[in-house]
Amino acid sequence: MRRKLLAASLLSAVLPFGVITHTSAKEPAHSITTVIKSPKPTPSVQATKDPAIKAGKKINAKPISKKAPAKQTVNPSPTPLPSATPEVVPVPPITQYAFGALKFMRASLGKPYVLGGVGPDVYDCSGLIQAAWQAVGVTLPRISGQQFQATVRIQYEDLQPGDLVFFGPSGAKHVGMYIGNDKMLDAANPRRDVTISDLTQDWYKKNLAGYGRVPATDI
Repeated sequence: MRRKLLAASLLSAVLPFGVITHTSAKEPAHSITTVIKSPKPTPSVQATKDPAIKAGKKINAKPISKKAPAKQTVNPSPTPLPSATPEVVPVPPITQYAFGALKFMRASLGKPYVLGGVGPDVYDCSGLIQAAWQAVGVTLPRISGQQFQATVRIQYEDLQPGDLVFFGPSGAKHVGMYIGNDKMLDAANPRRDVTISDLTQDWYKKNLAGYGRVPATDI
């Protein structure tokens, strides 16, 4: 019995963390149990792929800053080029011959209107205008549309006695000579003959094409 106890004490001295169990048939089993303490687990270096953590370096986490949206560059609109200033055509002075032509027109008051008439006894509208200017040595075309093209365009406020007043598209329908106070002298039609007409009447206002000045040839 002493030998068994001695052997057990020797084994416990050699293996302090071991477990020895002795059982005999005569005695109940006596067990000596020693708990083996496992060393504390160390963090696995392979648990992360970060090389800084593997090297044992201290990492200071930096806050993630939100970038402000990039400013959009707006190209300024190109400066428009200055528009061309329309050329202002000066109003030519009325020729002194206009008064002689107007005198001829007044002398023709009451003469019959005949389509195609060029005088000296009968006239149509453009035939009378041509004859009046021809009497003072100024040649104008025969029909009113051509007379419109041969004269200089002027505005209402520039009208003077002796200027021409045209009606219809490009002056092709009718023509008379302005005598002032919104009146003109013209060979109107077979009912009215050569007469003085009121430019404020509806037909004249609706069909007005413009005003023309015979270019001055004496300046």
